[in-house]
Amino acid sequence: VDGGFSVWDPARNLERLEPGDAERLDAYHFTTDALWNGLEVERKVLCNGLIRDWVNWQNQPDQDQASPFRLLSRVMEQLSPQPAEWMKPGKPTRVSIEDVRDIPTLEFPYGTLPVIHASAGVKRILGLACLLVWAWYEHTHAARLLNQTPTDQLVLLVDKVESHLHPRWQRSILPAILNVSTGLQASVSTQVMATTHVPLILASVETLFDPDQD
Repeated sequence: VDGGFSVWDPARNLERLEPGDAERLDAYHFTTDALWNGLEVERKVLCNGLIRDWVNWQNQPDQDQASPFRLLSRVMEQLSPQPAEWMKPGKPTRVSIEDVRDIPTLEFPYGTLPVIHASAGVKRILGLACLLVWAWYEHTHAARLLNQTPTDQLVLLVDKVESHLHPRWQRSILPAILNVSTGLQASVSTQVMATTHVPLILASVETLFDPDQD
């Protein structure tokens, strides 16, 4: 509700003490400001923030299907309220003489918009999309450094999934979230727990509901 996110990563949030022994550490907790501008704890940069990571990913010279920017583009495409209001990344741009950062932009059917000027609903979906890509990208990097196999399980908990979203978007958002995991990696098994007060949200997943496992 407050725009915050939390991420717990089995590769980054466990302290290895002895072989076969580990201590669970606190999750990474993102306020809205930390999500967009970076998260630091005890002078350790845990996340560069949505704005810097997006531009860094976009400027990487080698772009293949597994690159974070291509992955972000696919996730955004899935989470867009298509076909009425698709969104895709545009070219980064400066928006102020008082801010030297290049700001990511979004291309909509009606024009291009810097992400910092997007609506609350779009920002919430952008935050979710970027955080999913960031969490998976950094998890695979951490697993590689630890000489471990990346996890094959992903759990998403979303409170009031309908917040700030147009009714058309409410009808598509939960199926889109369920489809995002296959964009991260086909072998990942995803469990989604979402709360909502909107019948449209529940109706949108009727065709996906499996009484044997849901």
